[in-house]
Amino acid sequence: MIFSPTNWGQISPLFAEGGTDAEEEGEAYVPVRTHDRHLLVQVVPIGREQGGRILLLSDVTEVRKMESVVEAANLTDKLGYVFSGIRHEIGNPVNSIKVALNVLRKNLDHYDRPTIAEFVDRSLMEVTRIEYLLKALKNYSLFESPDIQRIRMDDFIGNFIPLVRDEFERRRVELRVMCADDTGWAMADPRALHHVLLNLLTNAADAVEDRPDGKVIISAMKSGPWVEIKVDDNGRGISEADQKNLFRPFFTSKQHGTGMGLVIVRKMVRKMDGRINVTSYENCGATVTVAPPEADGDERIGR
Repeated sequence: MIFSPTNWGQISPLFAEGGTDAEEEGEAYVPVRTHDRHLLVQVVPIGREQGGRILLLSDVTEVRKMESVVEAANLTDKLGYVFSGIRHEIGNPVNSIKVALNVLRKNLDHYDRPTIAEFVDRSLMEVTRIEYLLKALKNYSLFESPDIQRIRMDDFIGNFIPLVRDEFERRRVELRVMCADDTGWAMADPRALHHVLLNLLTNAADAVEDRPDGKVIISAMKSGPWVEIKVDDNGRGISEADQKNLFRPFFTSKQHGTGMGLVIVRKMVRKMDGRINVTSYENCGATVTVAPPEADGDERIGR
């Protein structure tokens, strides 16, 4: 048997009664991973009156391997930049700690306790910066082997929102939730998806914090073989120049950011065979769309 029940859950929307406009044009497809192979499954209608269909399987395993090789080559080209970023992000606080401790050591007999405490606090603050960066680097290696499950998306978002609503209220940012009635089920790792949405909502809240009418909207709906989750904000937006570097390690426009957030988000989404897209205009807000594959069914199962 080529396909497991989970695979059929991914493919079955292509056979839905009536199909979709894209399907009738032979364009609808679903990416499936089975028996260590990457397949694109496509349904092509034949004999419109009889309702016949052909199931086309395109093995893109070698293409994916080549994409991995290209990605690895690109990473190799960027290693110098990555290591430079790490050196900068860790080197600066280490140097600050070294300077503070040297000054403190030379003046232990002269400084009063409040002054000594000030130097200690300054050093601890720099240590916190290093811990923050190391946590970001650790997150990059999380979920290397995601536990893909069928997730009922409206339930998932309904359980997720209460975890962040208090923080939005504290920051005086309006948070709206809009889920279509037929949002349905998606194939994703719930822990990884939780991390992805938390990161995106945090970014959106940061983008609107200076606006008196700051607003963030999270929505979910079906879109072909995907379940699209969108995070919209009416913040400062992203310039064209910055959009080209959004997924570049250590690139950030935030004063205290690490530049690893969206890098980690994109990696997690790809590990779940999903898609991510960012659209924005400067001073007009931003929309980040994360789309895991759609799944049919009423039970959560592992893959």
